[in-house]
Amino acid sequence: MKKRINLLGKITGNEKGLTLIELLAVIVILAIISAIAIPAIGSVISGTKKKAHNANGITAINAARFKAINDSPTVEKVYKLKDLVTEGYLEKIPSDPDVKGSTYGDETSYVTVKLIGITGNYSYSATLAPSGTGALLYFKDKSEEHLTQGTEDAEPETP
Repeated sequence: MKKRINLLGKITGNEKGLTLIELLAVIVILAIISAIAIPAIGSVISGTKKKAHNANGITAINAARFKAINDSPTVEKVYKLKDLVTEGYLEKIPSDPDVKGSTYGDETSYVTVKLIGITGNYSYSATLAPSGTGALLYFKDKSEEHLTQGTEDAEPETP
């Protein structure tokens, strides 16, 4: 039987497998790695959803912008996402990134267009709410600038 000397200077025989201490050390290392990685992944997913809400708000505003060009509203005008789809300004109501397989509320999500003074320019703001709810909003009257710059995150709020 061949004997060899391990790192601690002890003579050992042909050992196979892991000791309980080695196995516990591996489990502890994996637990530490997962404790660090899981919250980091969760925050990445959350941040991505907020960016998707902002992008969907910009899409709705751009559709309302084309509608406003045709309508030339002289007062504040509200365009519901449902109407923008019906009239062909949006292909479909955007998907809700928080609820898989769902879209935003067709009656509760809209874009507000306001005429700015006598300049003929308009300001745009979006309100997005999940489908089938009355009290929860992803954001309310979020301006185009805030959506573009991402200065305000889409957080569920109550009106």
